[in-house]
Amino acid sequence: MPGGRRDGVVLTFAARRRDLTWAVALEYATVLWLAAGISLLIPAASASRAPMTAGLGIDAFAGILASSAALRALHAADRDGRRRALGLVLAALAAAAGGVLLPGAAVLDAGLGHAGLGPTRGWAIASAVVMLLLALGKARFGRRLANTALTADGRLAVVHALVALGVVLASTGSLRAWWWVAAALGCVCCLWTGLGTARDLRRT
Repeated sequence: MPGGRRDGVVLTFAARRRDLTWAVALEYATVLWLAAGISLLIPAASASRAPMTAGLGIDAFAGILASSAALRALHAADRDGRRRALGLVLAALAAAAGGVLLPGAAVLDAGLGHAGLGPTRGWAIASAVVMLLLALGKARFGRRLANTALTADGRLAVVHALVALGVVLASTGSLRAWWWVAAALGCVCCLWTGLGTARDLRRT
């Protein structure tokens, strides 16, 4: 049965190549989506001075950083390369936490942001859905490829989806009341993601 075993190896290799192709496509899709969002959020934040809009922009930047780290890990052939990629994911997580906390501090300190999301509201709603779908794909292929950076990036995509949803909800009611609901949700998600990523980094 050597031929059967050899065929099995070929099939396994082909499946891994297919999974790797899908994983890379998911990361590039994330980068393109978030880059488009940043191009919309920067002028909107400058015009409205809404900390919620600025927070979304910071969170989008963190997502691009995490996707870049995951792409690096997908092409890394050594342990050190994978560890550096996880380190970049942790840096992206810190940026995402800033995207949650800094706008909230601005609201508390100066009462800014009552203009709401304006034209970025539609993007925030769509981003919550898109990033959740991307997170599901990254979680699936992260497990199949045993790639901890891809899995961690999937967790960060969940953070982005929940923060975007929380910001949309915050913009529909009392800003001071609802922003902190979104901020608390984002902080819990960031903590969950950070603990999981730090555990993966120790094991790598």
